[in-house]
Amino acid sequence: YSFCTLLGGEEPTMGQCCSGGTGKEWDDAVLRPIVKNVIRELSKEAEKGSASDRRRKLDGSAKVVALSLHREYPDVGWGDILRVCKEAGKTTEMEPHLEKLTARSLAGCKTESQSEIRMVASWIRGDPNGDGSMSSKELANAFKQLNMPAAGSRLTELLKRHDTNGDKSLTFAEYRTLWQEIDTYPDIESIFYRFTRDGAKIMTPRELERFLNTEQHNEATEDILERHGVREDGDRYEGISLEGFTEYLLDTQLNALLDASKIQKPYQDMTLPLHHYYIASSHNTYLTKGQLVGESSCDMYKNALIWGCRCVELDCWDGPDGEPVIYHGYTRTTKILFSDVIETINQHAFATSLYPVILSLEVHTSLKQQERMAQHMKKIFKTALFTGDGDTATQTPESLKRKILIKGKTGDMSVQTTPDGEQYWGDESDDEKNEEIEEARKQDPNSRKGVHPSLSALVYLASVKMTADRISGEAGQRQQQTHIASMPEGKVDELYTKTPQDLTDMNMHMMTRVYPAGFRVNSANYNPQPAWNMGCQVVALNYQTQSSEELRLNIGRFQDNGGCGYLLKPVQLRENGHNWTDAKPASLSVSVLRAWNLPKPQQRHKGEVVDPFVTLKISGLRDDEKSSRSRVVKNNGFNPTWDFKETFSLASVEMSTLIIQIRDDGGDILGEAVLPAQCILEGFRTVALKDSMMRDTNSGVLVRCRWDGHHTAVTPPRKSSSRRKVRKDVEGAAAGHTFLLGQQVVAQWGGDQWVARIAGREPNNTCVVLFEDGSRCSLPSSDIKPAPVNNDTPYHFGQSVLAAWGNDGWFPAIISHVNEDSSCAVEWADNSGWNTIPLQYVKAS
Repeated sequence: YSFCTLLGGEEPTMGQCCSGGTGKEWDDAVLRPIVKNVIRELSKEAEKGSASDRRRKLDGSAKVVALSLHREYPDVGWGDILRVCKEAGKTTEMEPHLEKLTARSLAGCKTESQSEIRMVASWIRGDPNGDGSMSSKELANAFKQLNMPAAGSRLTELLKRHDTNGDKSLTFAEYRTLWQEIDTYPDIESIFYRFTRDGAKIMTPRELERFLNTEQHNEATEDILERHGVREDGDRYEGISLEGFTEYLLDTQLNALLDASKIQKPYQDMTLPLHHYYIASSHNTYLTKGQLVGESSCDMYKNALIWGCRCVELDCWDGPDGEPVIYHGYTRTTKILFSDVIETINQHAFATSLYPVILSLEVHTSLKQQERMAQHMKKIFKTALFTGDGDTATQTPESLKRKILIKGKTGDMSVQTTPDGEQYWGDESDDEKNEEIEEARKQDPNSRKGVHPSLSALVYLASVKMTADRISGEAGQRQQQTHIASMPEGKVDELYTKTPQDLTDMNMHMMTRVYPAGFRVNSANYNPQPAWNMGCQVVALNYQTQSSEELRLNIGRFQDNGGCGYLLKPVQLRENGHNWTDAKPASLSVSVLRAWNLPKPQQRHKGEVVDPFVTLKISGLRDDEKSSRSRVVKNNGFNPTWDFKETFSLASVEMSTLIIQIRDDGGDILGEAVLPAQCILEGFRTVALKDSMMRDTNSGVLVRCRWDGHHTAVTPPRKSSSRRKVRKDVEGAAAGHTFLLGQQVVAQWGGDQWVARIAGREPNNTCVVLFEDGSRCSLPSSDIKPAPVNNDTPYHFGQSVLAAWGNDGWFPAIISHVNEDSSCAVEWADNSGWNTIPLQYVKAS
């Protein structure tokens, strides 16, 4: 039920699929006219046929409208959805049908929890004739759509138990009580009661904070209470109920597994030369399907750029009337104007990311039409077009924001020449290994035409031939940073097997572009990980093949650093003298506890109930890669549980990507999450799942993650952040010093000292430090020093006291720091964490 389909027959763009739904915020004023247009169109469709047919069609269309909005905005409550539908449907033939839908769907529905939203959607789908009741047959169909067993004694018992008037059908109120019985989470209930007093129905704010400190390493107590808490009189919160706690744990925004500060905005150092970054890259961007037959489209450039791609490819050929065109030469793919592509790129280049866009030109045009290409780019891009002006070494992603860079051949023959008889693999053309295309090129006398000076003058990244000397000799180290060589995937695989360090060393000084083998005429993709492991910066994939596992890996990994399309390479791939074995491997423990609301394969509404199992996989350095699978849960896609655990040892967290897949026993992917490892947070976390086409499924998994030895599991400090830097040296801690939770310290990071607090103690003599801007990281105790203490108070560091917390009474605690604002940090004696409280609520023990 996609609104995009209803409005224009088009599926959502790749960017929309990636961001979820329409990618826009709910806005009544914007949505009302859109919904009104949809209602008009569907009402016209219902005009044909008898009166009873019209009523049936209008009833069904009212559901389509509501369910379409629910699909596009899965987190918005049904009250808002049906209100907008009613307002948009006024004075139309569908108005009474929307009124009826609203009355029957919201009777007795007082909350807007995620469980309630899913329940109402199930009711609307399960009552196809709109009579306000669900028969036993309709209940069986509803269960089957929910991926629950739809036959047998359990279904009969449920119907009998909740059919209060004995008519063998359920009203909405009866279905709601049935839902409350089946939509249960005993594992979450166990977690809840582990942190509450015996028999308590409410987890107090202090108990919630203890849970957050112990499990989540997160202090967002107020945000959680504001969204899911139970209020006392006035503005105070009594705490959080089991229902609210469940809603919090399953909240894909407030309790997401990935660190929002790392995926919502760039955080890495963007001031290094371009060749020190991985760049999200597309191959033959213009193609909609295969490499030999199919349409070329400007929209593919728009989609790729919205998806965060920063390097797109343009295959340029002579066109009619002196205008160059873009298509896959010597094939039956359609042609589009070069100028139209440039206009599209200009409109969408910086919609998702402000960092530079690279146009990889594969030029087959005459010199005259090359001049025309240069004219178009200068006219359309204007000041955004960056040519370097002789300055090649100092340009960085930061300095090149909102700039367009041209990659291609230049008129500099010293760059293009290959010594006689020297072996090389690839140049700016991607088709050398496709025999049909290469043969056609050999027979074309105009296939090599040179480079027009006006086009050469626009090139910033100069294409060079990939020679054996450049890979294994000193020539690679003499290359300019703006030289870029291309090679097919097969050569990369060969080097990865035989001499990976040679290519790694070369990529420390120049750039490498990798492209798919010519035999991939169906636009299949190759595994980009080996190329990344050797430091190849521009690993070009077929973005049109959304269903490929390799593209999903690429998209998932580039979520990191704010999805800006640039990822800083690890220091081991930027500088000589650094090895992966220099540091102890980090350990990542992942437990998949449960899933909910799993779809059927390809999100079909019909089909058998699924039998799901979990696969966990790490893609990364060769020795870090590992995969495992869980047991199969039979006949349950509604709320299967596994409690499946795997531990991964990672020599490089930066190079690792965690892939969580939920598969049917037949092998089909039901849901998947591809997660950059260095963005993964600790604790009980929720992961939203996408299908194999990267579309939202409105389903998810609850996982528990633990790090050991990873010092950047959460946002590391940055020198540009609003934190206090300590200028003078601070006396170090004595040997064997134990830091207290909440203690103010000076933390050493990146050559500077920063004011911080101890937020947790870990094995191997490390501590979690919390910086003043809310970011945190794990550091060895040797990098932490106690801050100077305030002695002008009746209390002192390490003193045992009694401290009051809310209305819970007085509790034993230890002073970990006395602040300058008449407050102090205390560590609770029961190991439940720490808090900052006013001194008036502290008394001597």
